[in-house]
Amino acid sequence: MEIFTIILGVMSLVLAVFSVVLAIYTISLSKRTDKLVQEEDRRAKELIRETQKLIEEGNKRMEEINRRTQEIIEEMNRQTQETLRHIADLIVAHK
Repeated sequence: MEIFTIILGVMSLVLAVFSVVLAIYTISLSKRTDKLVQEEDRRAKELIRETQKLIEEGNKRMEEINRRTQEIIEEMNRQTQETLRHIADLIVAHK
């Protein structure tokens, strides 16, 4: 019976050591996970900043395209008016 008590004591000691090792491993794993999450968070924020920058650049380009298109439309309207005046002058001169 004494041997049974010794075996239970040794097994309890092994189990306690295993529990401590497992707790240390869990803490280490938790710290690594936190580090990975922080790194992913940093990357995500950087991607968001880059995306916002690209959107702003795209918006500026679109504004420039719209401005240039409006200038072209106004020039075409001016040329059309000149052409119509010229045609009207030719009609008056022909009569």
